Amino acid sequence: MFLMYLHFFTGSLSAAILDFRYYWGWLIFYFIFKSNPVSSKTLVKTLVLLSVMTLLEAFLVNTIMTTAMLPNFIDTTNDGGANLALFGVYQRPFSFGGIAPVGGALLVVLMALCNVRGRYFWLATLAVLSLASGTGAVVLMLLLLAKYKRRFIMIMFAPLIFLIPWLLWFHKEFIIFSGMLFEKVNLKYLLFMAHLFWTHVGIAVGKITTYSLLFGAIPGGKGVSGHGGDWGLLTFVLTNGFFGLFLLLMMVFSRINKWNRLPIFLLLLSSLHYSAMSTLPGQMIFGLLLSIDKKGLHDDVEYSCKTMSAEAVS
Repeated sequence: MFLMYLHFFTGSLSAAILDFRYYWGWLIFYFIFKSNPVSSKTLVKTLVLLSVMTLLEAFLVNTIMTTAMLPNFIDTTNDGGANLALFGVYQRPFSFGGIAPVGGALLVVLMALCNVRGRYFWLATLAVLSLASGTGAVVLMLLLLAKYKRRFIMIMFAPLIFLIPWLLWFHKEFIIFSGMLFEKVNLKYLLFMAHLFWTHVGIAVGKITTYSLLFGAIPGGKGVSGHGGDWGLLTFVLTNGFFGLFLLLMMVFSRINKWNRLPIFLLLLSSLHYSAMSTLPGQMIFGLLLSIDKKGLHDDVEYSCKTMSAEAVS
């Protein structure tokens, strides 16, 4: 609220409200979930519903529908060319997150929170992969390494047994396929993102002042050109300053515990690129994560998820 007052006196009320909604809206959901705890069973059902919705959208936009027909499609002048993957062959779904990287990251965060297993695990994993997002793929691999080591080994290495004979005969086709598969997770793309980051930093340094360094600058002002885009954390610092970053980290470290530690880490990490925390679904999930105390979720997350996992396996 302190930063909102500062931005109000240095800019306009509408800009200050927009800044609060975009970067601090999760505070509203934090207080809501703090007063009205959500059960882990409800969260698992939510994860299943979101996964099914994502897979259904992926099927529809690659068969009988175009993305321009979707209610969350913004640019109606083209058919979502920027949202294509696999060399333009596959149309990525926008999903509940609005864009594929956000939807993929939030699905993984919910997977980490619920500790899902069995068919729910595979359903959510398939939904993440259907988004063809580099951000989603990276946080999914981190989750697999942290919680599902056996599944990680099976997913990453078991297919090699069947692929090796195929590679001996069709090595050229494999090169093309691997390029399609790792289109968003490769050295060339990472170098491009690094160049883009330092370009943004260079532009910001040329406009920065002592005040904006400490307290940020409202979008449209001297320090920041607008909300959103690549490198969400950088935009957060430019808008809210290092004081705003300090407040955010202080809130996180004061609320972190064994139940929400991994999900919060994955959410913050994924927000380095596209700021998942600044979307409405992301703010709901972030507020929920911070509302979880040391006792865990309303009906004990580990017990409930193990119960549902047993049902899934049986």
